[in-house]
Amino acid sequence: VLAGLILFWQVRRRATAVTQSIEADITTSFALMTTAVDQGDFDLFQSLHWQNGRHTGWGRSLDTLVSRDSQFWYGRRSGFTLLTDELQPADIEIAPDLKSAQLVTAQSYEIQTPAQGSQTITLQQIYTFEFADDGRWLLAAPDDDFWGEWLTYNSRYLNLSYPARDEALSLRIATALDKNLTQFCEWSVDMPTLPPCPDDMQFQVRWRQEIGSLSKLDQSRDDSSFSMNSSNNPIITMPAPTLVGLPTDAAGEQIVVDLLVRQTMAAIFRSVFWGSENFDWYRFADYNQASLNQLLVQMEIAAWPPPSFPSDDSG
Repeated sequence: VLAGLILFWQVRRRATAVTQSIEADITTSFALMTTAVDQGDFDLFQSLHWQNGRHTGWGRSLDTLVSRDSQFWYGRRSGFTLLTDELQPADIEIAPDLKSAQLVTAQSYEIQTPAQGSQTITLQQIYTFEFADDGRWLLAAPDDDFWGEWLTYNSRYLNLSYPARDEALSLRIATALDKNLTQFCEWSVDMPTLPPCPDDMQFQVRWRQEIGSLSKLDQSRDDSSFSMNSSNNPIITMPAPTLVGLPTDAAGEQIVVDLLVRQTMAAIFRSVFWGSENFDWYRFADYNQASLNQLLVQMEIAAWPPPSFPSDDSG
């Protein structure tokens, strides 16, 4: 019995040592990436993340976002104001096969909400690392197992596709969107300034898993958050809640839900104006924008004064 206990202790001690070594390597790699961002050394930054295979598009998007705004690496998200420029790991979870791991950070933000004004929120950001053949731990794109299977919320006016990982928040968002869309389509019947909702109208919303989709949170100069399908129904794409950041408490969850509802409804409204044969967004841009802003306020999706979504006059 004593020999068995000693063997168990030795195995457990070795496993602990391996785990601690992996955690130290990942922490070092993460800190080196942060240093590279701070110093503007993007050659070094690129050398510390995967760039080929399934990581190719993800790596290019990451490089673009970080080179455009170094604060993105620290968790900057449109609509949120970072309260610190420090980035410290809060937890590291290593896969059983010791070939991948997830590093979690917690960042504090200030956000302006329509109902309660300025609020502070803490969001967790998840970074995936994978072990390379040369013995290094490199930042990697999350794989399909990370996200889980695709699920669907379907109702009269809404079809929302989301990954299983974000199911809880997605269902709360879908419920709010459903309520707002029903109200909007009821209003459009009696409001001549609004394009009516066709009888067969169903808004398709899909959460995106690509890191580049975070740019869609800032819709002031981005109309790529929607397109039209073959039935002329709008397709709205927005970043999955996990990409935005995972709240650490109930109050934070509500803030994230409200944010994604506001941004998604703004994209939906724009798609309605854009797709209507009787409405020319560019020709009547100011008028349509005013109508959109009024809608956001009337439906209590935004506070007064409403958010500004200026048209792009650069080209």
